[in-house]
Amino acid sequence: MSEEIPGFDVRAAIAGELVVHSLDDLMNGVTIEEDEYEVGEDFTAQNSFLNIDEIRKLPVPECFEELRQTMAALDDDGFVLKELMKDGVGPTISKNAKVAVHYQMFFEGSTESFDSTFLRKRTQVFDLELGNYLPAMEIALTSMKVQETSRFIFSWKLAYGEHGAPPRIPGKKDILTIIQLVKVLDYKIPEVQSEHPEKLLGVDFKKSIQPALDMLQLGKEYYKRKYLSQSVNMFRDALKYLGRITVSNDLEEDELETLKMRLNVNAAGVCNYGRKPEQAVLYSQEALRYDTNNRMALIHLGKAHASLTNYGFAEKSFRKCLRLCPNDDLALKELNLLLNKKKK
Repeated sequence: MSEEIPGFDVRAAIAGELVVHSLDDLMNGVTIEEDEYEVGEDFTAQNSFLNIDEIRKLPVPECFEELRQTMAALDDDGFVLKELMKDGVGPTISKNAKVAVHYQMFFEGSTESFDSTFLRKRTQVFDLELGNYLPAMEIALTSMKVQETSRFIFSWKLAYGEHGAPPRIPGKKDILTIIQLVKVLDYKIPEVQSEHPEKLLGVDFKKSIQPALDMLQLGKEYYKRKYLSQSVNMFRDALKYLGRITVSNDLEEDELETLKMRLNVNAAGVCNYGRKPEQAVLYSQEALRYDTNNRMALIHLGKAHASLTNYGFAEKSFRKCLRLCPNDDLALKELNLLLNKKKK
């Protein structure tokens, strides 16, 4: 029998008014707000977006013909053309997602914007599931990633049409549109439902878990850019999604549990980095439920307990990791740091 890793002793680790959420709380919407972190920066504070001054400095040609030659067509007719200006993170958004964007629009023949969220200083929400928007705008948005900035040329045929929207919008005018996809408000992950759930996955199991794999990748990208709350919440949403999936054989169950373990390990690491050790403990323990010998879960658990001055629990986690992997440099480093801390 594997050695049991001790649970989180709230009384030993927490004093005063600090509240520790359960894993169920974390999975059901108790989110980690951005300003709760002591490290990392605000979602838009880093140089991820072109700012309004940079947008204003972009040259806007009166004639789009030369610009058209440098852009890629997004549809067979070439009615929507695209030029990537700043890449985003993760996969492209789904066709029914709900997103918040900034955009700025120019008619061909005019260098003055006729519609700009940048000037209004607030984003515009597009719920693509509704299908109530310019066809060109929907095609453009579903080609984008989170935090991407691109510019597009919309043919009038997929924009305001032959007659336009008088008096402000003339007819038969192509439109240069600069779009920043600020964030996804709802990924609209399809419900995993069936009259025969035991037959739901079968050969489609890989397809069924793909949204969670996409969210895992996006969560890791957020972490690299120090968007810690977005990272943890992405891992949490992926775990909630996987909780709706049933499996039809042992191989699928093993793959599902491995993915859940990976998500919990990543969430624990981000919580430790963001100085949220009480939440890192919960995610680490959940990862160890799937694999009691996972080295990174043991290290994250030890680091979290060390931050909470649960030195005995922390040492036990590091030493178990070293018994499993005697040459693990990271576990050895963390154990030495802990032992030095205990001497002080």
